[in-house]
Amino acid sequence: MEAVAAGLIGLLVSFLLIFGLDRIWQTPGWARLLILLGGVSLFAGFAPYWLHRWIWGHRHEGQIARLIARRFPGLGDRLLGVVELQLQDETDDSLSPRLRAAAMEVVASEAGKRNLGEALPTPKHLKWGLAAIMLMGLVATAFMLTPKAGFNALERWLNPFSETERYTFTQLESPIGYLAVPYGEAFDVSLQLSKTSEQRPDSAQGQYGLQPEVIAKLKGSTYNFKFPGQQESGTVVFRIGDLRHILKVEPMQRPSVDATKALVDYPEYMGIPDREVDLTTGEL
Repeated sequence: MEAVAAGLIGLLVSFLLIFGLDRIWQTPGWARLLILLGGVSLFAGFAPYWLHRWIWGHRHEGQIARLIARRFPGLGDRLLGVVELQLQDETDDSLSPRLRAAAMEVVASEAGKRNLGEALPTPKHLKWGLAAIMLMGLVATAFMLTPKAGFNALERWLNPFSETERYTFTQLESPIGYLAVPYGEAFDVSLQLSKTSEQRPDSAQGQYGLQPEVIAKLKGSTYNFKFPGQQESGTVVFRIGDLRHILKVEPMQRPSVDATKALVDYPEYMGIPDREVDLTTGEL
């Protein structure tokens, strides 16, 4: 029960960790893989400890006597003495089999009056089981309250390197990732909330590089941001509720006229061939 509970706790904690991190940022694939492996390997790491605690550490009579000595020091020491006595060679003339048998009977009589079960290691299966039940309750609550986020986190947890985007309670309608703006001129950015967005924050923040944040209020379903003129390419990071959207911005010069020409077509009766005129002054 301890081993099973430990395995469940590892899996549940790793899933809840992915679920929680995805509410804050886009958890990368390598981090999700490490968290999954950590949760799965908890049982693998707990198994040797469990085997040593209940099996390897108590295989021999001497080990059991030392275990009893922790709870009943006097009895444990005498049990260790009896263990040593029974291992002695009876062919040795210096030994008295009757005295040894009498000593063993005395210790056996004293041990029979004790509840040796009290000397066993304290079982922790109830605590581990209760912890596993509480974690299962948290997972069930997460799926009941936010089923879309729960199944999304489950998919990203089971398949760390999948292309599945994290689920956010705030969603945008067709967000753009690149925008060309006039060089050195102020520009506007409008972000519209999706109709399926579960959250509709009253305000949103946008930050161009390390510049001060620009705050926009929600009007209808749209946030309208106005940024100062820029001369170098950069990135705008928008934060709307639990959503983090990145927009790459490239300032570009406005289109200009490099050259203008006019094609002069004379009436046929004049007999003058058509010709091109360079409009260097911009006037004809």
